[in-house]
Amino acid sequence: MKKLMLALGSLALLATFAFAQEMQKKPAKAKKAMPTTDAEIQKCIEERFANSESMKGNPPKVTVSGGVATITGEAKNGGQKGGATRSAKSCGAKEVKNEMTVAPKK
Repeated sequence: MKKLMLALGSLALLATFAFAQEMQKKPAKAKKAMPTTDAEIQKCIEERFANSESMKGNPPKVTVSGGVATITGEAKNGGQKGGATRSAKSCGAKEVKNEMTVAPKK
């Protein structure tokens, strides 16, 4: 019985050691620095709009002044307009003025 307990304890210790070694091999993901200047914030927002499937073809226009992003253009629906606001906030805009109009339903 003692041998069985000793073998199980040794096995658990080896598994823990192997897992710890594996975790040390994986490099931590570097966080991308949050844009801080108006130009950086604007570039970030424009890139998000360009990479968005729902905004391809007719991305909104954006300007940033004093950390405040102003978005203009036409959204296909309210969800797209809200998505534009969230994208701007995630790029570090202090405030977002979303002046987009929503296209009338056909």
